[in-house]
Amino acid sequence: MKKLIQIVLAGMLFFSMTACSQPASSTGLKDGTYTVVTKGMDEGLTLDVTFAEGKIAEVKVVSHNETAGVSDPAIERMPEMIVTNNSVNVDAVAGATMTSNGILDGVKKAIEEAGGKVEDFNTAADQTAKQEEVTMEADVVIAGAGLAGLTTAVSAAENGLDVIVVEKMPRVGGSLALAMGSFFSVNSEIAKAAGVEDSKEHMMDIWHQIAEYGPDAPDQYPNFDRISYILDETGPQLSWLQDHGVQFNNVIPSVGTHPVMITTDNGAAVAEKLEAAAKAAGVQILTDTPALELITEEGKVVGLKAASTTQNLTIKAPSVVLATGGFGNNLELMDELIPQFNGSHLQTAVGNVGDGLAMAEAVGGVVYDHCWALVTGITVSPAFLGAAAEAATINLANKAMVDQTGKRYVSEVSDLSVVPNALAKRESKSFVLCDSSDPETVKILEQGLTSGAVFKADTIEELAKAAEIDAVALQETFDRYNASAAAGVDEEFEKPADSLIAYGEGPYYAVQCVADIIGTYGGVKTDFDSHVLDKDGNPIEGLYALGEMSNREYYNEAYMACASLTMYSTVGRLLGQNLATQAK
Repeated sequence: MKKLIQIVLAGMLFFSMTACSQPASSTGLKDGTYTVVTKGMDEGLTLDVTFAEGKIAEVKVVSHNETAGVSDPAIERMPEMIVTNNSVNVDAVAGATMTSNGILDGVKKAIEEAGGKVEDFNTAADQTAKQEEVTMEADVVIAGAGLAGLTTAVSAAENGLDVIVVEKMPRVGGSLALAMGSFFSVNSEIAKAAGVEDSKEHMMDIWHQIAEYGPDAPDQYPNFDRISYILDETGPQLSWLQDHGVQFNNVIPSVGTHPVMITTDNGAAVAEKLEAAAKAAGVQILTDTPALELITEEGKVVGLKAASTTQNLTIKAPSVVLATGGFGNNLELMDELIPQFNGSHLQTAVGNVGDGLAMAEAVGGVVYDHCWALVTGITVSPAFLGAAAEAATINLANKAMVDQTGKRYVSEVSDLSVVPNALAKRESKSFVLCDSSDPETVKILEQGLTSGAVFKADTIEELAKAAEIDAVALQETFDRYNASAAAGVDEEFEKPADSLIAYGEGPYYAVQCVADIIGTYGGVKTDFDSHVLDKDGNPIEGLYALGEMSNREYYNEAYMACASLTMYSTVGRLLGQNLATQAK
């Protein structure tokens, strides 16, 4: 898949030197402060840009809808780099490309609004500072300091190995830092102490039920032998995490297809404890240091190359572990691997750009067939969210959702991933219908009318025309839905009666809705011991992958609640132990 490598390498993040360039200025630029609104990860990135004496004097991010925490480095660093270099020709902050580019675009807009020319502020930041060439050696080098990478590092180091971790982001955590921080439990001492039954048999049963969601989902996934293998180690894994400082709070019994869950304060708190455990075990963690390529000798992977702002690193190690996450923030790769989710709302970790996939594929690794998105529901379109952040609060489940055929196609209240997966497979846009019965909702809807994702009309027929929906079918759907609400029975899709709310008077609104994505299923093919496999199914010596870098065999198209944290950390601990055993 050469195209995959090209897409990822084209988006690889290089890092700017902060040395000053010769300051540019624009004689046509009018001094003052200009407020501009642009787009980073989401719409609504608002900047105040101040010009003085023809130069960029200050860039301030006033408000934004960016992902909390992971976009902070770009928000903190980009304004300073732009002002220091008096230039918009500075490199993006590692792992926060979209936010960085959004800030750069905003400053460019401000320059034009002030009467200046962008080309007058396009002098490249001084790149003449020589990068120090550094060679390091370790028993294990790990690319990625999220949950999978950190657990592998701690486990390997505590079993006697010398471990180096390189992380492209300015801080550790990855997707873990965004997570709620809950784990599922199977035969754990923690659940036993709470008096909660958490048998493996029950867990396998509900996993089979979830795997059946989606009538046209591929039948080769999940791999229940692999899941069974990991579940046998889940209880010990939870105890291991507890021994390494992770504070578990509540044990929540299984309900329906939801497993027994054990909660923590949040994922960021778990990351903090694992980082401390790694450092205590002697692990060297290099942040702001993306892995760039793998080093091979005679068909073996023997290290990797990485780069920081001051050093080009060659790290030699007999075992290289890729734990760089998925590809949810590489839009081109998303379009290639899972085009069904084009236009979705992305809440994936900023650093999940598929760089590990490209590195593995470059040495013979193979990407899984039928990648998919880890979805947690539906939301309004990013365009509407950019116009009104409050749009995320609109209750979509108690309304009728149609595609542009004008027909419903799923119960809007369905378990887990059913609704967003059904939405992704439609051949046209999907809309939720709203009336004017709630003044607060109407206020929010009105803010979205200029976004291109919200349409308004006095009648259902006029609304259909505005949103390019089949008018006859939409009217029939509207009338049938109201009749179902009055009867308290949805004969089409068995939507619960308490969510069947009849529509009142207009004006009516059609609100485009999309899948809400927090991760991806796919990665490179691996065996039970996390060896990366080549096209013939043989291990590539010295190369391993885990976490979202290789998670396809855990799921079909529906997500098992709390699976990511439990599965990735368990596999990380086992991999660390196995690497130590092999080294003896």
